[in-house]
Amino acid sequence: MSTRHQFAVLLLALAGAVNASPLLNNTTVQLGPVDEGEQAAVFGIVHTSAGLFTDTFNFATASNSGSVTASLGTLGFTKSTDIDFINATLNGLAFDFIKLNLARVVESSEAAWFSADALTGPYQLIVTGRAGQGLADGTVISASYAGTFDLENQVPEPSGLTLTLAGLFAVAVARRRRPR
Repeated sequence: MSTRHQFAVLLLALAGAVNASPLLNNTTVQLGPVDEGEQAAVFGIVHTSAGLFTDTFNFATASNSGSVTASLGTLGFTKSTDIDFINATLNGLAFDFIKLNLARVVESSEAAWFSADALTGPYQLIVTGRAGQGLADGTVISASYAGTFDLENQVPEPSGLTLTLAGLFAVAVARRRRPR
């Protein structure tokens, strides 16, 4: 999935997450097919109470290894819609964060990216943060974030597989011809 495509999907997910119903803090996300050998999902959550949170997303897929890219994002221009990410890890590996202050009151948007050439499942994303910047814990809010997850299966290309088999055959022939 191209970076431009991921960014568009993330913006759409953010727009939908604001109106989404609250999800449990431990959620299973089913990946769907995108292209041959590629699966993806868009996910999000709405926090309705200010305070610290830890959200766990388990990605359900039939594939156990591949190249993974993921992103997180939030937009919040008021205290009651603000999410401050503290940390996000996928299988224990950290996301890179960027924070922008477009509003004078809060950090209005945050985004995070993750990319790994080879990662083995099961895939688990753990996000920690604070919802409702500056508000007392338990205050009623509507703060959301959304993300994308993309898994490209590492399937050997036919030409590479043919070359590997030819190499193994050559080694076998060479070993048979060697005098004992």
